[in-house]
Amino acid sequence: MQLNIIDIAILISFIVGIIWWALKNGKSGDSASYFLAGRNMSWPVVGLSLFAASVSSSTLMGHSGEGFISGIAVFNYNWISVLVMVFFALFFLPFYIKSGIFTMPEFLERRFDKRSRYYFSFITIFGNVFLDAATTLYTGALIVKIIFPEADMFWIMVCTSSKKWTLKRFFSDYYF
Repeated sequence: MQLNIIDIAILISFIVGIIWWALKNGKSGDSASYFLAGRNMSWPVVGLSLFAASVSSSTLMGHSGEGFISGIAVFNYNWISVLVMVFFALFFLPFYIKSGIFTMPEFLERRFDKRSRYYFSFITIFGNVFLDAATTLYTGALIVKIIFPEADMFWIMVCTSSKKWTLKRFFSDYYF
């Protein structure tokens, strides 16, 4: 199966249109509105965002594969993480809310200095781009490759990355 010139033109126009729309309609101007949504989210949206932050194609494939190999024990991590989040919300979250800290780099800057903030930010971005995003794109491409064996892995990853960016931008503008 080969992509026709019309298919490529539609794909490129879709990506350009989404980027144009996101740049035109982006509305988060400061860190409080970006990270806290102006402090006006309801609890179901907060809960769903916590759940969505921990679910990706690599998580779904990894848990399914490990569950097949070792059984249901792999899911104990998810059950225990609920207890950890409740513990954090009861004991640590009031401290962070009172101090006005929104992110871990802000905490490191207040506790140590700007160098620690930049170092942590660099390590986090590097890890997200080269470890998490690359793995997620590859596992998503594997799923599509199983469904459509004739599809090219490169184009699958390009389409998947544009979709993830589009959905993240859409949901961050309207719901978070």
